[in-house]
Amino acid sequence: MKGYSAVSNQNYEFITNGFSQPLYVCFTEDGGTVTGNDVRLVKFGESTLAGYGGNDQGNEVFVTYQIDRERHKLLFTLSRIGTKTIAPILPDIVEAFVGDAVPTSQ
Repeated sequence: MKGYSAVSNQNYEFITNGFSQPLYVCFTEDGGTVTGNDVRLVKFGESTLAGYGGNDQGNEVFVTYQIDRERHKLLFTLSRIGTKTIAPILPDIVEAFVGDAVPTSQ
């Protein structure tokens, strides 16, 4: 997955970024799962999973995973604010990445 991210302690200046570990995206009848994702995901249509998580101290995260089935790409977006309530040394962040979507067997 490659794309861009911006963090609060760098005045949200976008930088080239990404990650190399594969994501396994699984759509289910009522939602889905993604490796490494820790928020509940809701399924929208046949190709979109979105999730929201947070705490009562101001942490809020919104994440989307979309499969462009025509072009065989996975689109990923994430925005998180209030991060200091869960990890004081980490900044708030916004990310947008694109990677290859490869079907796998069960």
